[in-house]
Amino acid sequence: MKTFLLLILIGIYLFAQNKWVDVDKIKIQVESLPSSLDGFKIVHVSDLHIPHNEIEIEKLIDILKIEKPDIIALTGDIISSGSNLDYSNLEILLEELPKITKVYAVLGNHESRNDYLDEYKEMLKKSNIILLEDEYEISSKDGYSIGIIGLRDNSIYKKENIEDIEKIKDMPIIMLAHRPEKIDEYFSERNSVKPTLVLSGHAHGGQFRIPFLKRGLIAPNQGFFPKYTSGIYKAENGGVMVVSRGLGRSVIPFRINNRIHLPVIELKKTI
Repeated sequence: MKTFLLLILIGIYLFAQNKWVDVDKIKIQVESLPSSLDGFKIVHVSDLHIPHNEIEIEKLIDILKIEKPDIIALTGDIISSGSNLDYSNLEILLEELPKITKVYAVLGNHESRNDYLDEYKEMLKKSNIILLEDEYEISSKDGYSIGIIGLRDNSIYKKENIEDIEKIKDMPIIMLAHRPEKIDEYFSERNSVKPTLVLSGHAHGGQFRIPFLKRGLIAPNQGFFPKYTSGIYKAENGGVMVVSRGLGRSVIPFRINNRIHLPVIELKKTI
């Protein structure tokens, strides 16, 4: 009987870890941020891995509506790799997101090797979701602008690779880049145009998080005990990276001590 009860408790715990979303409110202090941009809100959606999403799409949409972000950032692996997949949930998501606010997206490794990549890109375009591939766009609020840079998956950030990037040099800059392990490249001193904030995913929180150590066990491209898996990381030059633990599953079908993750980020003016 005790064994049976223990198994039930373990099952409830695992269910909660994989289905109970952590809406993570994060405030990032930004020097010289215009007062009108104080409180600029970004919801960071990463690694949904549709059709292997752990959060129900309708629930995700409801949360986004409640948060009322200024922009939504899709930082890759919104769909899983492979073929013959049911993307009905994807159609719902892409239809609803632009009704909430402006949406910017980059590709992750799963999209890049997906058999239906061209179809996915076309769906983004039809939904008025801006896909950035070594490109930038400018988002505005109350007459002030923020630069949004999006990197191709696994590309190296060099300002020379992004046309006319000097135009956003003096703005706060948000960079969408799927892979967190490249943090040193994102904030490299060789680039005169540096991001204020980088948003990444890919690591799935390290899959199994070690209690008290706040470290994951394993992550793609970082191996065992990866360094960049969840939350805030600060670069030596003062830049900040926020890594999402993701909202879906990939090769390993479950998480331990690693709830699905939806960072809600506010830029705050440094006093």
